[in-house]
Amino acid sequence: MVAPIALAIFFAQAGPAAPAPQCDAVRVAMPASLVGWSDTGTPGAIGKAFTVAGADPTTIRGLRVGEVSRAGNAALVPFEVTSDATYRVALSDKAWVDVVTGNRVVKSVAHGHGPACSGIAKVVDFPLKRGRYALHLTGITAPSVRVLIARV
Repeated sequence: MVAPIALAIFFAQAGPAAPAPQCDAVRVAMPASLVGWSDTGTPGAIGKAFTVAGADPTTIRGLRVGEVSRAGNAALVPFEVTSDATYRVALSDKAWVDVVTGNRVVKSVAHGHGPACSGIAKVVDFPLKRGRYALHLTGITAPSVRVLIARV
């Protein structure tokens, strides 16, 4: 009989879980590498977010075979960086993120999530040298995805 009473006291002391933040009432402080999220640029812009529509991956010329077979839509965005640095790719929705130069896939060095209530679902960092690249987004489940490519 003591055990049920002890459990009731334990749960009463624990209290209710903290409610999730009301994102519409929160102003998020963005890290310096993500401040361009609120700016709008053209696809492939560095430092300003842009939106790309997802398409059937079999219709996108340039995607690699493994990328085409991933479930969901895809997008391919060419971009250019003018200096060697780590660049961050932030997305509004989950998707596979690959950065390709020529036939080589650049290995990511970090990945995570954006700040709570920021609208950023995924963040991936890539070490890039000056040059031209293609951002391959696959497995997109939303009709479109907002993207930011920014220098860290």
